[in-house]
Amino acid sequence: ALLYADSFGKKGCGMMEPEQMKKRAVVLAVFGTTVARASAAYDGLEQSIRSRSPLPVFRAYTSPRVRARLNHAVPSLTEVLNRLVAEGYAEAEIVAGFLTSGEEYEKVLGELAAFDGVLTLHVNRPPLDSDESLERFLRCLPEIVPAERAAGESVVFMGHGNADGRSVSRYMALDAALKRNDPGFHAACVEGEPTLDAVLPELKPGRGWLIPFLMAAGDHACNGLAGEAADSWADTHAARGFEPVPVVRGLGED
Repeated sequence: ALLYADSFGKKGCGMMEPEQMKKRAVVLAVFGTTVARASAAYDGLEQSIRSRSPLPVFRAYTSPRVRARLNHAVPSLTEVLNRLVAEGYAEAEIVAGFLTSGEEYEKVLGELAAFDGVLTLHVNRPPLDSDESLERFLRCLPEIVPAERAAGESVVFMGHGNADGRSVSRYMALDAALKRNDPGFHAACVEGEPTLDAVLPELKPGRGWLIPFLMAAGDHACNGLAGEAADSWADTHAARGFEPVPVVRGLGED
């Protein structure tokens, strides 16, 4: 809910004045996942939207690869928008489930632009895009850090990041904001910076928690973070003498 607090306060899904009585909808646009367990995060997001808005809610997966592996059981954003046009909708609130303005978020903006003049569309900005929205989003930390974590134990949050470096400054801001909440918190990315190698020297000996800072706990969380391969984050931590405790749970589940 915190991720999209701004979005629902706007005209897109607020109280409708009489002149605004148009056919309207909400579209949850997320990357998608082929890991059945991970889809619980998207279910959680959709449930949150439905609890706060009377409008019909549609879901779209932005990844062509994921849609293909699911035999196109979940439509693309363009397919959903075409359906809205065909069914007489005039306006939609697009809830883009991405943490930064990376490649997938830019793809969403490109697809929305194709419907300019056909549908009135509103879309949220990602929560890591500004210091203000980042601080607001981090109110979720008490929910996502397990209560079993003892004071002083290190916690590394796995962000996705971007290989082209476009989100480095925002993940650095995330790392700084996390440390303001707790000196034992650290952010590292699958792609780009900050890297896991840069974070490891800062960790305290003993038990350390590995938590996805990802909307859904898909392949990156199940394999890259908690997997048994020699290059997984859990294995890397163990090889350095730490006691890794992976948490396979997407942010959307909270």
